Formats: sequence, C-alpha cells, structure tokens
Amino acid sequence: MEIVKAYVRINQTAEVICPHCRGLTRISIEDLQKKYRSRISCVCQNDFIAEVDFRDKYRKPVDLPGHYRVGARKESAPGAGPNGMDLPIHNCRIIDLSRNGIGILFVDGREVDEGEVLQLTFKLDTPTATEISLECEVRHVKGTYAGCKILNDNSHLRVYLIDHGVQ
Repeated sequence: MEIVKAYVRINQTAEVICPHCRGLTRISIEDLQKKYRSRISCVCQNDFIAEVDFRDKYRKPVDLPGHYRVGARKESAPGAGPNGMDLPIHNCRIIDLSRNGIGILFVDGREVDEGEVLQLTFKLDTPTATEISLECEVRHVKGTYAGCKILNDNSHLRVYLIDHGVQ
C-alpha cells in the first residue's frame, strides 16, 4: 500500500493527495488521536496510508555523531557535558534539528520508549565544533529512529539554526 505524507495545517487538518487520482482528501487531526499513520479511502476507491507530520517547525537535515543516555541528568558524569572533556563513545547519530525538536538514529541497538527523557550530547559541524548538551523527550519511535522534543533551550543551537536558515 502506498504511503503519502500529510502535514498538519494551522486549522488542525491535514490534506493528502491520492496517489492514484490526485484527488484531495482532508483529515481531521482530532480523528487521528495522535496516530502518525492512518488508512485513507479516496472517492476513487483507492486505499492508501497517510503519514501525518505533526511538526510545527522545519527541521534541518544533519549527520552528527552523538551520545545519549536515558534518565535523569548526572552533572558529575565523567566525559559528558561542556566541561572540555572528551565525549563518551558515540551511540547515536543526530539526523535532523529544529528549535523544538531533534531526530535521532540509535546505533547501539537499545530500544527507547515514547515519553522517556534522554540526555543528549553532540558537537555541531562548525569550525569551533561547539558541544551541545540537551535534554529531550521521546515523542515518536520507529525502529531505530526517535523523534524528540527538546526540553531545554540552548543558545548555541539556536544561533546555529538561525545561521542555517531555520527560524
């Protein structure tokens, strides 16, 4: 079955175009109840899957090695944080960034659950390789990918995104 991307509009609906007849179908977000995929039956009798994107900000594609750990922050953890020490062994890759969200691919085989809080550390792909430490909440998991909401503001990340055209 074909999968079609649908983006949530300001009026809490999503519009999808049938891949068969190019007809437009509107989906009420309330009807989806936070599901990311929904089966759609078009008036042309074609069935397809609408994959709904709930993001409200554009995400910048990146490819940055990082380190995460699950649970509460431990300020005295050796090797982590902006204290000039080396980062721990990379166990994830950051694949997209926005001011409110981050996409993570896990390379260590560990599974995380929606609602878990991650401590995330990575370096930006800038000449100064600024180290970023974030706390984020897992909102969506699909295999080894997690879409997360950033819980704390980071001025270096904000400047990086503005410099790269992400408001």
